[in-house]
Amino acid sequence: MTKFKIGDSVRVKAGTKDTDFQAELGGWQGRIIDIDTEENLVDVAWDSQTLLQMPKMMLDSCFREGYAIEGYTLSLDEVELAKPRDKEKDVLNVLAEIYGRYGLEYQSDMESLILSMANMADLLDFDDDDWEEEEPVRTFDLDQFFAALQIESAKEQARIRSCFATGLEVYYDHIYGYRKYGRKPEHLINQRMGEPYIFGFGMVEALRAKRGIKETSKLAICQYTLQTAVPEEEYGVPHGLIVLASYLAETGYLEANMFRAIMQMTNLLRQWVWPWQIEEAIQLSNWLIAQEEISAQEKLFWLWHFSMQFHEDYHFGKKLVNHWLAHPNLADTIKKELIQGWLDNEKLLGKPPAPWRLVIAQTTGDLAAAEEALKEMGASRQEIKQVKRIIKEESESDLIGGFFSHDPLFNFNPRFGYLFTPNWLQRIAVLSLVRLGEDAWETAVLYLDSTRDYGAEALNMGVADILDEFAEAIPPAELRELIERGTQLPQVPTRKTFYRLSTRFYGTELLAKTAEDNAASIRNWGAKELKKLNAN
Repeated sequence: MTKFKIGDSVRVKAGTKDTDFQAELGGWQGRIIDIDTEENLVDVAWDSQTLLQMPKMMLDSCFREGYAIEGYTLSLDEVELAKPRDKEKDVLNVLAEIYGRYGLEYQSDMESLILSMANMADLLDFDDDDWEEEEPVRTFDLDQFFAALQIESAKEQARIRSCFATGLEVYYDHIYGYRKYGRKPEHLINQRMGEPYIFGFGMVEALRAKRGIKETSKLAICQYTLQTAVPEEEYGVPHGLIVLASYLAETGYLEANMFRAIMQMTNLLRQWVWPWQIEEAIQLSNWLIAQEEISAQEKLFWLWHFSMQFHEDYHFGKKLVNHWLAHPNLADTIKKELIQGWLDNEKLLGKPPAPWRLVIAQTTGDLAAAEEALKEMGASRQEIKQVKRIIKEESESDLIGGFFSHDPLFNFNPRFGYLFTPNWLQRIAVLSLVRLGEDAWETAVLYLDSTRDYGAEALNMGVADILDEFAEAIPPAELRELIERGTQLPQVPTRKTFYRLSTRFYGTELLAKTAEDNAASIRNWGAKELKKLNAN
């Protein structure tokens, strides 16, 4: 029985040679993908470091003669176990890069299978529609782009070209999980940048370039991005419009109506927030808070809308939300409405602009709201009548079915677009109430164990934060009562938090009770904490 198994990392023993090229393979390393015990053979897929170290002459010969570069078949006696040096994603990235050098596209086995299945489906799915003329392919010519935007400097053109290539690299890594065409596939710029969504990836890199691109050129790229957007078409909304808006805000060129239009387009994309960086988010937030043209209720809506996008990015969201709550120019009334909305898990806060409300009305079937928004937009009676008739017809169809058909307009529907408030946001909200003037003890009593539903743990943790930060404002007896209650709640993380908090005020007195806790994790943790504290 062999000591090896599929998935093991192995190293080729010294003195082993490639039978085709007579090259020394000693020291090459990879992962076992198949074992033939009868023939005493093993198939090894090279790791990324081995692939990167392959001699150019060998690679040239392999691609010329049709040999595989991905791996090699060896005798079991020619390999030995080794520690892995990379991850399989690294291998895919390197293979894509190597294939790209030779003008080829690398496809993993799974991609090849999916492609072959798709081709088979196309062959089987034949109908009269196949005779219809295909949609025209969006073309892009980088030289014409430079000429249209009057970017004449060769150095600046080279910098933008590099940014666009990086944008394509990011795009393919986002779509496939690895750099499908290698690093900075410049040769694909003209082929792919004609699609507004993909162009956005290049735009983001260009706007973030620290040097080499003039502000006038960046502004021209912003204008080009907005002019080529086609929101009604699939992939017609450029990626990264939130970055564009942040850049215009920072440079002083963003206007209120432009911001509204950008956000309306942006919301057609489900994951529009992920390219945003915290510095950019703060820039746009500062601009929004300072805008006199935007009403307090509209500001409230936008801040709430932003906050509801950070379910999966706690660190980003916490920094941004705390920036708002500490901002001296954001009215306390807006801060308190935000906080209460988070605590109450509201589906809509503030008042969106009229075009946004019209789309909400369209997806909810609310004719009165549609009429109000249309009047605000200056629509005629006839136009209002026509739109209401269309909305009524649509409302009689299956709204749930429309949502599951991935219609991007349903991103605006509060029932689907804002399912629940992130836990971390509710925790911040509880503490923020006291920071904005609410009584510490009353707030703690109000929210501690106030629910056993989803979000209960966040509220309890928020109370612990209050007790930690505002202990001096709470009478000692009431403080102890709250901490003792916290150590008896059903949520294990909550109990652990309150036990830890108790050591600040009562030493090991309450911590000793962890030995009787019904959760083994707390008993074990408590024993370690007691040991550390007693040692000190």
